[in-house]
This record gives sequence, C-alpha cells and structure tokens, in this order.
Amino acid sequence: MNFSRLGAILALTATFAFAQQMGAPGSKLDKFTLQSLEGAPVTVETAGKLTAVFFIATRCPVSNDYNLRMQALVNEYESKGITFVFVNSNESEPAGEVKQHIANNRFTFTVHKDPENRFADLLHAEVTPEVFLFDKAGTVIYHGAIDNSRNPAGVNKRPLKDAFDAALAGKAVAVTEHKAFGCSIKRVRKDSE
Repeated sequence: MNFSRLGAILALTATFAFAQQMGAPGSKLDKFTLQSLEGAPVTVETAGKLTAVFFIATRCPVSNDYNLRMQALVNEYESKGITFVFVNSNESEPAGEVKQHIANNRFTFTVHKDPENRFADLLHAEVTPEVFLFDKAGTVIYHGAIDNSRNPAGVNKRPLKDAFDAALAGKAVAVTEHKAFGCSIKRVRKDSE
C-alpha cells in the first residue's frame, strides 16, 4: 500500500471518529437520565420528537443575559413541536438555588440537575448557555450558541432559531455548529484531579 493511500485512509478514519464524538453534529443519543430538583431520576427520550437541550446556570452573567430569550424561545417553539430540556450541571449551584432562580425569573420551564456532570461530560458541554438540538431520530443536528451577542441589541445571527425553523420544516440545518460562549460549567472534582 502506498503512503498517499494510507494517509487518505487514516485521514478519513480520523474524520469519521471526530464526527462521531458524542455531542457533535451527527452523533446520536436515544435517551438520557437527569435528576429533578427534588432528587428523582428523570429519563428523557429523544426519539420521535425534536429535543433542544440547554445547559444553563444561576450565577453566570452570560447565561442570565439569555433568560428572557430562552423563555421567548419556549413560548414560540414549544407549541410547534420542540421539546425543551434545561439542565444545570454546575456543582456549585444546589437544587434549592435553581428553584429560586426559576421563581425569580418566572420561567415556565423545568430545570434538571446533572449530578457528577455525567450528562455534560457525555455531550462535551463546556459553557452556559450551550445548546444541543436533536432531531426525531436522536441525532444532534445543531450544537452551540443561541445567538451571537449577550446584548439583545447586538444580535444579527440566530443560528438556534434558524435550526429550529429548518428542522420543523423538514429541511437540513444549514449551520450545524456555532461556537457557544459563556461561563465554564463548574464541574465536580474527580479523585484524579
């Protein structure tokens, strides 16, 4: 086998492996388990519905700048068929604080906890806010930011909204990734750290 052919095979293999990293567009997840704010397990299945998973925080100023926009997305798209799942993976933000945050912001949506950051680790979520949109087959079709500016007046790109509209119309999502920005997820320290 010549080196150029071997190089092409290795590049193709590396590309395939990278594309299949969980959380990346094209990766698939049928169901996952989170925890209610009361501590009960909550299993979410992605099959058969469009599911948007938002990683959010109570203390992150960037995440909080998006509170009204996240609620507006729920108001506009839940009735159109998008299932919304909000996740707080921050070890430093206990369930009681999350409940108070929901009440203070008058959210109409539920927020779940992610003990041990297992779900954030699985999807390779890094910041708040960060969104993963799954199609009806459980495949990630969008990953990243809600839009391109903390300041609503500065927004001129809405990749998540565009992904919602395309998916609901049965079309391919044009922009499958848009770099998320915000505060890092505060992870549980592992024994090896």
